[in-house]
Amino acid sequence: MLERRISVAYDRSPNNLGWRLLGSPASVLDGAEVALIDTHPGGSVVDENPKFAVQPGTSAYADEAWGESAKPGANQFQIQVRALFEGLSVRPEEVLAGHLVPFRAPSWNELLDRTGAVEFGKSIWMEILKRAQPKLVIGLGVGVREPLMRILDAKNEISIPIEWDDRNEIKATKAKCKDCILVVLPHLSRYKFVANGEREHVLRKIFGEHWRA
Repeated sequence: MLERRISVAYDRSPNNLGWRLLGSPASVLDGAEVALIDTHPGGSVVDENPKFAVQPGTSAYADEAWGESAKPGANQFQIQVRALFEGLSVRPEEVLAGHLVPFRAPSWNELLDRTGAVEFGKSIWMEILKRAQPKLVIGLGVGVREPLMRILDAKNEISIPIEWDDRNEIKATKAKCKDCILVVLPHLSRYKFVANGEREHVLRKIFGEHWRA
């Protein structure tokens, strides 16, 4: 049913580079402690990766070769995300990992009819998160912050600098939901601050008891 809804919405949208929802198995829809929600699938061509979900026991962040990396999991973004999962003591294939907007585009700014696409994404993720009921929801990139805040009715938001530079302008945000915690991080494809180990104290401040539990 969900797969069909996305396929129909994609066909009606002006985007034409394919779509993708999950980078994890479909089993996570029925319960996951942690959710990771990106903006959208990137790329400038239609690829052959699974559209709806990956095979059981696998993760797009560990088992796929992305970009110029011929080796699965070797892309720097994949490495950052897996380091995040390791710090949260969760296996990649156990995370509800997906895209807020399932329609592929080269960049967030190049996503066609972005307003309509985000509204569609909010409608499906409201259902997905209600079904899976994760305790920790992580958003990547500023584009997911407002939609996730609304979906989860999150409140009491605070900002936490990631100490990227001396100005401390790059920040994570953290908010409380009824049944979960929402954390929105600067996008790890650009801000590679998790895997190097230099900001362990920042990550502990952001995630609290969830970090290295």
